[in-house]
Amino acid sequence: MEQLVDGRRLIEDFIRLWREGSLVEGCDRYLADEVRWLNSGQPACVGKLACVRLAERFTAVFPRVDTQVVALAVAADAVLVERVDRCIRADGTQGPAVEVTGSFRIKNGLITYWYDYFDPAAFVASG
Repeated sequence: MEQLVDGRRLIEDFIRLWREGSLVEGCDRYLADEVRWLNSGQPACVGKLACVRLAERFTAVFPRVDTQVVALAVAADAVLVERVDRCIRADGTQGPAVEVTGSFRIKNGLITYWYDYFDPAAFVASG
């Protein structure tokens, strides 16, 4: 039962860092070395260092993600999060708002798998 509470808390803390403008820090802190991070329509990002670099590229454009958690479910080592991510540009203006379902797997207190399912058209439309 403790693993369920820890997985929930870990993902809640990870998402809190996005709101604070610390996605890169969150990736460095919570991703396992062997992590696989997938985003709809994009090739898999494999390995912590590659994922941190991807987060750096994303935050160069959208340094903060104002995330609203709609639902969060935990089962064993899996955490599913339905959310709305409102991407905030460096100048403080609103970027795309995207409905996302995130699937996470946790092992030894770290994220080993992260797949965000969303319609990437919002990013294309935002320029």
